[in-house]
Formats: sequence, C-alpha cells, structure tokens
Amino acid sequence: MTSLLWPTAFVVVTALAAATPAHAAPKQLLGKHLSLRGSVTIVGQPIEGGESVTSKQSVERTVYISSAGRIFVRMNSSNGSQTAVREQSPHNAPADDVSYRWQGDALVGTSTAVRSTISFDPAFQTCAVSVVLKPNATAWDVNHKQWRILSSTNTATCTIQDGNPFAGQ
Repeated sequence: MTSLLWPTAFVVVTALAAATPAHAAPKQLLGKHLSLRGSVTIVGQPIEGGESVTSKQSVERTVYISSAGRIFVRMNSSNGSQTAVREQSPHNAPADDVSYRWQGDALVGTSTAVRSTISFDPAFQTCAVSVVLKPNATAWDVNHKQWRILSSTNTATCTIQDGNPFAGQ
C-alpha cells in the first residue's frame, strides 16, 4: 500500500528554517524546547492521477529555542511501515519544509501544505498547537512521489521543557 508521509506539518513531516527577525522569541522561551506529538490522517491522490489513498501517521517534533533565539527542529514521522527523520537549523533548511516566524507570542510555521500555530499561556508554562493541512496543496512521500491533499484530520499536543535536547548529538 502506498502511503503519504506527513508533509512537514508540526510541524511534519518533516523541520525548520530560521524564524524571521521581525519578532524575537519571547525571553521566557530562550533555552527551552517544545515537544509536539500527534497523529494525522491524510486522504491524497497522486498528482499524475490514480486512486486516492488514506494514510495515517504518527508525528513527533522537537523545537529548540536557543539562548540567542535561534530555532532548531527535529521531526520524526511514522506510518507503521515507513519512518522519516528530518532536521533543520537556521543554516540548514530543506526548501520544501516549514519556515517559522514569531507572530506576537505565537510561533507560526508555514509551508505549501501546512500552517501550524503554537500558542502559549501568559506565563509561558504551557503551550497548545493547531495544525491545518491545506486542501489541494501538494506533499511528497519518502519515494519522492508528489500527492495532492484531498482532506486531513489531526490531533496534537504540546509541552514545554528546559534545556537543549540536541546537546551532545
């Protein structure tokens, strides 16, 4: 069975370019990381035509905000038979991936297929994530096959923790 990989959502499939400097990271989040976990069900159709396919995936994304406010991301996605791991840093961002920017106190990630918003309580002790996969947008699977997203549903959670989870790796 062919399956779609999450198209870089959480914050997906897949990880991150530098946040634009228009808004700086809130100082309460410097040196902390966000753990995003969720699942997504995507109905997609190959761009070149053919039957639509339903794909269910588990996604984990770790977003680290350095003491300088730079953003680093690792994303793991799995559909049971295939796994993908992607990483991004301010100087290493795949062109098809999510780019992040601060909008007020929210971190917003966008790509051609996804818009995710990570919001925080006023004390920056808790977070919530909202992910929207855009209908009719395109995504790629691990075999570099292009798909059109027909519909999607997802669930996601977010937690904030101290420290750099990538230190020593």
